Amino acid sequence: MNEAFWDYFKGQTETSLRSVLLKAYQDAQDLPEMMHGLMVMQAAGSFCQNFKDNYPNLKAEMEKSNQSIGITAQEFNAVVDEITSKVLGEFVDIPAADNSVDYDLDY
Repeated sequence: MNEAFWDYFKGQTETSLRSVLLKAYQDAQDLPEMMHGLMVMQAAGSFCQNFKDNYPNLKAEMEKSNQSIGITAQEFNAVVDEITSKVLGEFVDIPAADNSVDYDLDY
């Protein structure tokens, strides 16, 4: 895998995703506040899925240029998920995994 290419790819993808999420957040300002995070998460999910769906096209374009993409579709998806989680975390508070759930069920 060409590390320079993937570093560039990750940086450009992060920048593009930030732009998309910022626009989604700004567009959601007329909605109730509880909807802001939902709109940003929806935009992140769409962006992520579109990128994952584009893997075959990216691979074909690189092969036409006599280059190898250097990673499998599964590895590509993991990179896209990592980028999406990182950038989404800048917009939405994502709680850390906590297996000790405390349900306060006062009836």
